[in-house]
Amino acid sequence: MNRFRNQILIGLSWFLLIFSFIGWGEDNGEEETSEIYKAAYIVNGAAETLSIFDAETSEMRNDVLAVGKWPNDIQIVENKAYVVNTGDNNVQVIDLGTLMDDDLIDIGEGTGPEKIAFVGNKAYVSCNYTGMVNVVDLASGQVTKSVEAGMAPWGVAVVGQKVYVCNTNALLDADAGAMPYGAGTVPVIDSATDEVIKTIDVEVNPTEIVASGGNILVQCTGNYAEISGKLIVIDAASDTVTQTIELGVTPSGLAVSPNGKAYMTSFGGLIPVNLN
Repeated sequence: MNRFRNQILIGLSWFLLIFSFIGWGEDNGEEETSEIYKAAYIVNGAAETLSIFDAETSEMRNDVLAVGKWPNDIQIVENKAYVVNTGDNNVQVIDLGTLMDDDLIDIGEGTGPEKIAFVGNKAYVSCNYTGMVNVVDLASGQVTKSVEAGMAPWGVAVVGQKVYVCNTNALLDADAGAMPYGAGTVPVIDSATDEVIKTIDVEVNPTEIVASGGNILVQCTGNYAEISGKLIVIDAASDTVTQTIELGVTPSGLAVSPNGKAYMTSFGGLIPVNLN
């Protein structure tokens, strides 16, 4: 599993940086009265710290707070940042007003949490090592249920009351020392029941996933060799694939700007993708 992790994490730092900026620019439906909404929050994977970029002054404040081992995701909800620490099997909750730890949510020993998304008072955390999505009650900070999501689930996104999960279907071949992949899928979880209601077939190795309007965009990374990456567009109303875009490269990150344009990172740089 470590070899697989190293392949993915090569592009992770760039992805977290891009996502933080674009997330800052989205309309969250509330008046931006606090300074915390005018900054980008950046997880530094190697240093295991949080940095802050002030969008008004262009000032970068490096290493303002320590995070946990192998931070793989950061999401902002109101005045709190949720950092997924894969190596510590927890989600670190940070008060952005005080820049102090507010809570530490235990996801479970040996789970390898990767990504987090929110529906109401619940969080959904993909667990790479167990093949589950763990459901967290945010009021109590406790895991209340584990939902099967395939092999080595990765990205998580939400549209309405539905939770979409990347099932990378990574299959460790110990004899060959390689990481082959089965058929990639996107399980869809109904947050009302926390049950999988549909499984959508996609391409090889879906890793990142974001919501954009009424669509779900899925980055399928390929196998890092002869199978290159693809971007899959899923209509969230019907949960069907409506578009498959050939990338011709191995992508390492995905984000969507406020105007709906997709951007992907790769070893060659930034790739804009026209979805029209």
